[in-house]
Amino acid sequence: MSVEANKETIRQMFAAQLGNDIATYSQILADDLRWEIMQFGIDKPRTKPEMIEMLGAVHRSLNGGHWDKQVVSMVGEGDTVAVEATASMELSNGNVYDQRYHYVYRLRDGQVCFAREYLDTQAAVEAFRGLPTVASANE
Repeated sequence: MSVEANKETIRQMFAAQLGNDIATYSQILADDLRWEIMQFGIDKPRTKPEMIEMLGAVHRSLNGGHWDKQVVSMVGEGDTVAVEATASMELSNGNVYDQRYHYVYRLRDGQVCFAREYLDTQAAVEAFRGLPTVASANE
């Protein structure tokens, strides 16, 4: 796949995340997905089923609230796409979660087979405090 096609796949993945479109999200993630969240103490990469569950947990935590995720920049080379993004969520516990991310995705045959996610983990812990469905997905 071309770099531009890989970038478009990532845009589609973000849209599927925001829309809680599990079917599309699942199609974009390779069955052998390895997703690393760069958080101290979490050494275990996430699998496709775990990432699908995490997406559902995030949407349950919104409880009707708003989630906005924007691509700031995107750079691609070969099968790799790097993304800088921002997100803001209104959570059911009354908190607003504002986050900046950096992702590195590797794609194979139009699917994400590897992801490395960098974020402010303390901001996530504070914002999602008291939401056990998200906390359990992040263990």
